[in-house]
Amino acid sequence: MPLDQLFITLVHRGKGIGKKLFAIAAHQAREWGAEKLYICAGSAEETIAFYGAMGCREAAEVSRKLLENDPRDVQLEFVL
Repeated sequence: MPLDQLFITLVHRGKGIGKKLFAIAAHQAREWGAEKLYICAGSAEETIAFYGAMGCREAAEVSRKLLENDPRDVQLEFVL
């Protein structure tokens, strides 16, 4: 099930909101029996740093379709 975007406005960053939302998404995915979260993240340094801090790593399987859609995006995964 896709989650279209996870975005926290600048004024609300640093309050743990993104971490909490990510944790909720991971918990729900585990409940549904998923093994990984697959993330197609924008290439902004802050975005990559956030997902890295959450424990995400470069995706083992890259989606060619998503890569063709926006080659600047970074494809990551989070093992549940």
